[in-house]
Amino acid sequence: MTEDELVQALRNAQFDNVAERAGFKTLLELAEDTGWGKDKLYKELKRMKDAGDLEVGKIYEVNLADVLQPKTAYRLKANGRKPEELDKSEESEV
Repeated sequence: MTEDELVQALRNAQFDNVAERAGFKTLLELAEDTGWGKDKLYKELKRMKDAGDLEVGKIYEVNLADVLQPKTAYRLKANGRKPEELDKSEESEV
């Protein structure tokens, strides 16, 4: 999967109209959606966050002990750049 394909997969995975989670997904959910490994996906998410294209937040899920547990979750910013703009900005920085 190329970087553009990953960004598109994240866009498709993110905005799934889950109201209580406001479009946030955990790293594990994004890895399942994209087919990328967690380590590689985390590095790409960090790059996107540093570029201002990704929001990091918390969601709360009930664990096996029936306790709400906070988990780090991610979503693309609504005003984030398009995949083709990501490539152009990186080329101009080199």
